[in-house]
Amino acid sequence: MTLFRAHFTGGETISDVDTLVRLAGEAGLDEATARVAIDSEVRDLEVAGDIQEAAAYGIHGVPYFRNAAAQPTSSTDPSSTRGNGP
Repeated sequence: MTLFRAHFTGGETISDVDTLVRLAGEAGLDEATARVAIDSEVRDLEVAGDIQEAAAYGIHGVPYFRNAAAQPTSSTDPSSTRGNGP
């Protein structure tokens, strides 16, 4: 919630590394560890791989929900907000 609150109600630039580190600290995470993770090229590659994997499954937005009894639904799928999705 800290990140969403900062972005949507606080108008903060959450793509700024110092802002992210401060918000991580406010959320109870160790700021030094957060900075290392944010600045990590290895982590960048892991995230890029996660994005490619998601795209292969047809996931193009977040949040993304999967229910064992239903088709997967993305909150960015316009048909799901009208009640006529899969």
